Amino acid sequence: SDPLDPTPDMILQGANPDDRFGSSLAGVGNADGQPGSDLLAGASRATLDRTWQGAIYLFSGGAGIDAVADWYVYGEGAGDELGFAVAAAGDANGDGANDLLAGAPYRNRGSVLDAGGAFLFYGGAVLDGTADFVVEGGTQGEFLGTSVAGCGDVTGSGFGHLLIGVPGNDAAGTDAGRI
Repeated sequence: SDPLDPTPDMILQGANPDDRFGSSLAGVGNADGQPGSDLLAGASRATLDRTWQGAIYLFSGGAGIDAVADWYVYGEGAGDELGFAVAAAGDANGDGANDLLAGAPYRNRGSVLDAGGAFLFYGGAVLDGTADFVVEGGTQGEFLGTSVAGCGDVTGSGFGHLLIGVPGNDAAGTDAGRI
């Protein structure tokens, strides 16, 4: 409002001790097809059936916004820490809806520990819990997905592009990192 005031209009909080709800946040525009801009929140140490698998939660914006998540996804494996980073991905698949991006930097790739992963979920009127596109780290300790961002259509292709941080990548030297 104008003028801004220091009193919160709403407070959202994690469901369980050690969830680390709010460890990452992003305004994602309209990702669910409902009126209003939506909020994506990460809880990197949330546990459903695996310790610290992490979770991401979408809160649908508009006049009916409340403190109950309208959509959520938990990480696949123990210690993945899905939601360590979240971002608005723009329209990565060209369907007109804003998409969601989340990182899980401690995700294992088979026996490769902490390779990391980034997960893209296509937005639209029907959101499901299955990632539509997955990028995985290649070597141990790459921590792919420590940071994620949508950067718009940088090539003029008509599709949104993604940035994914890989701080443990060794291509240019030990832990030189790459995006």
